[in-house]
Amino acid sequence: MTKKSFQVKIKKAQKEDLDLLITLNREFANFHARMDPLWRKADEEHEQDFRRYMRQALRKHNFQTLLAYADGEPIGYALGYLDEPDLEDT
Repeated sequence: MTKKSFQVKIKKAQKEDLDLLITLNREFANFHARMDPLWRKADEEHEQDFRRYMRQALRKHNFQTLLAYADGEPIGYALGYLDEPDLEDT
């Protein structure tokens, strides 16, 4: 059996990538909803909420969103906040 290889590239998401992020999030939610009854399929309300969240988050200096591409096609994203640790909670 021959394994197919592909080139993966990662780039920082920009506000211009918002529609792509919405599409990837919809695919993510719907994939999990097919496999787990506790997950909700993406509906218009879900997409509006995610769009609103991402619009605000992409403006924050401590928020990062990365997009992954395989052979030039978008395949996923990762997002997270970068914060200073609260040493009083440790």
